[in-house]
Amino acid sequence: GYKRIKNSSLFKELLIIPGIEITTTLGDIIILGLENPPIIKDPFLLLDEIKKEGGFILAPHPFDNKRKSLGSLCAKLGVDFIEVYNGRSNTQANKEAREFAIALKMKMVGGSDAHRKEEIGSVINVLECEKNIDDIFNTLMKGCRIIVKKK
Repeated sequence: GYKRIKNSSLFKELLIIPGIEITTTLGDIIILGLENPPIIKDPFLLLDEIKKEGGFILAPHPFDNKRKSLGSLCAKLGVDFIEVYNGRSNTQANKEAREFAIALKMKMVGGSDAHRKEEIGSVINVLECEKNIDDIFNTLMKGCRIIVKKK
């Protein structure tokens, strides 16, 4: 969908960042910043390849026991970002993710995990930066503010 959306005249005002969520043998991983990322089921091999290609790795819903989550493996894998607020996860799973990220000084982000159009934007990462992919990732690596809209 990335190339289709990027080339659509409906989205010319938006900066579209390439990304894909894949299920590895140990849990879900989101790859960001690569148009054609490798799809490898072993998370350690996958992360090595993504780093070589200059991409970023996000651990979505890391402590959500209803989904394929990495849990504390996020630290061992060395992900770039940990999702501390997921719009579809319960309060306890989000709290556990945040506490884990704070304890290990990991970079935190939020995600709507939208499956329907009305869910888009339920969680927003606020960044003060230029509108280009490099600046966005550089700013995310410094930290961002997460806004959650009430349901």
